[in-house]
This record gives sequence, structure tokens and C-alpha cells, in this order.
Amino acid sequence: MLDVVPCESDERTPHPIHPMSKSSILEALLDSIRVQLRQLHCLDISTGQLAKHWIQQQNRAAPSKPGEATEAGYDLVVCDAESIERALEHCRGDGLVLVREERPHFESASTSRQEPPHSASSLPNLAQIAHVRAAHEQWRLFTRVRSPETRDLCISVVVQCQDQAPGLAGLLTLLAVDQSAVPWELVVVDRGSFDETSALLRAVEGDMVLLRRPRETELASGLHAALQRCKAPLAVVISPDLVPELDWFQAVVDAAKDHPSISCFSGIVIDGQDGVDTARHHPPAVESDFCPELFAIRLDSYRATGGFDLSKSYPDALRGLIAELGAHCFVTDLRARRPKTLARRWHHSA
Repeated sequence: MLDVVPCESDERTPHPIHPMSKSSILEALLDSIRVQLRQLHCLDISTGQLAKHWIQQQNRAAPSKPGEATEAGYDLVVCDAESIERALEHCRGDGLVLVREERPHFESASTSRQEPPHSASSLPNLAQIAHVRAAHEQWRLFTRVRSPETRDLCISVVVQCQDQAPGLAGLLTLLAVDQSAVPWELVVVDRGSFDETSALLRAVEGDMVLLRRPRETELASGLHAALQRCKAPLAVVISPDLVPELDWFQAVVDAAKDHPSISCFSGIVIDGQDGVDTARHHPPAVESDFCPELFAIRLDSYRATGGFDLSKSYPDALRGLIAELGAHCFVTDLRARRPKTLARRWHHSA
């Protein structure tokens, strides 16, 4: 682990030899990790923004792609201890986080010190790889890792909602009683719901990643943020208005294993009409029939492309992503039903 202590002036050493400024040391640290930044996309949300000049240089060198470096798409995020959670929302799943923390003015090496309340060291999904100390502050560099209890995750269930509490309640109930052998996690994006969604999510027990977004957030933007927070190798995106059939997790795992070269898998949605269930999605052949309400995607492939083009609407962004990922397939056992009491809202909110 790197631990750099700059030369600091005090009464005993009024003229230190070759002193380095905090910004110089910080830039030296950033230069040392530059090779680890895949796209060189960086963001500084820290107080004072000491890394701003260095980041501007890297962003100018980064390849241009619309929407790639926004909404949780950065390789490196610089932040304060109080803004770690916000930094994680902007950072790629395999990115780096550089955290600025204040230090007591008269701190000595022998003084025992309690971690600040917002310390990144207390977060299980961050591993410290470097440490720089200056006069009144310190910088810790972390890489995002999966915690031991999530290393065996197979699937991240991604649900995005807006005023869909009735459907969401049914989906959450089904997940709560899941008896499958497939380890999974839940990632929810609430786009400014006005109904009982917030109260419903507060009542959820167990591990859940909850991202709150403004009501005007586009579907593609909210989904991109959620996919960046997923820890499993596969993500299953499902509308809250759907009720998945039994063994849907196993169907995704089996499809991914049987088709290692495929990155995207479409499910089938069955609409209930007049008491009769009629399949509406899809004859498994045409790319335009890819189901936007129920599909699975390999997260390493998604992140390698840079994700959705956030300058486009959700349908166009999804079509562009599928085209970039190449071949996809339909999974006949990845099925969900839409109760006839629930309106079809996915495309309306896109």
C-alpha cells in the first residue's frame, strides 16, 4: 500500500527541503494510477476540487461518445468523506474512488484516532490501495470490490419504478418468498414516485440498493445508474408491473451458460386479457421484438460498451445497445405475466 507523507513546515523546520504542495502530491498520485483508468473519464465532486486541473487534462484525452461519462459512468470519482455515497452512484462498477478526509491539526503518529463517521474504510465494497497525507487532510484511494458475502452472487434484479406501487408490492412479495438456489440481489430505481412507493421500499427488509432519482429522469438514465451499481455478473431487468414465473432465475443462468458468446437475453411477457392469457412478447426471431420490460444482460459486456447512449430515448438507446452487443437470443423459460388489473406503462414513461 502506498503511503506518501509530504514535507510540512513547522517552527522547528521553517525552511523544509524541496516542499511539495498538496496539489502536486495529489497529481503525482493520480498520474501513478492513470493506467488503471479504462476510458480516462473522471469527475471531481470534492470541496476545493484540487484534482480539477488534472481531470480536465484526462477528459480532453478521453475518446468522445455521447452520454458515456455521465450518470455513474466515471472511471475515477474524487469526493469528500461526506459525499462517498454520491460518488459511488457516479463511479463505474470497476472504477476508483479518491476520498478526501480532514485531519486534526496536531495529529501525531502515536495518537489513536477514530475513523470519521463517513469514512470510506467502513464501507464493505471498497478496498484501500493508496494513502496520501497532507497538513490538515488526507486522501485515500479505493477500488470497488465485491464484499465476501456477495462474491457468489449470480444475478442482480433491477427494477425501475414511478408511481407503480401496486405492481411493485406484488413483485417484492414474490422475491421475499423466493426459494431458488440462485443467489441474487435487488437494485431499485425510484424516479420520484408520488404514490406509496417510498413507504413500500422503506418496509423492505434485507439487502437492497435503492437509487432515488428526480421525476424527470429518463428511463435509460435511471437504468444505466442501476446497472453500474450491480455486483453480480448478470442483471435481470424487469418492469414492476410484471409477475415472473417460477424458475426465472435459473432460466437466465442456464441461458448464459449455454450461450457464452451471447451478452443479451430477451424474456417473454404474457398479457392477461378478458381472463385469457395471450402471449404478446414475442415470436423469437426479430431484433425489433426484443422485450424492453424483461431481459437479462452480461454486466461486463454492458460496461465495456460504455452503456446506454443517454442522449437518446429509452427505446432508441436499447436498440443501439443491442446492436453494439451483437447477437442476442430469446429465453423461452424467462417468462412473466402482466395481471390485467395493471396498466401497461413502460413505453408510456420512456
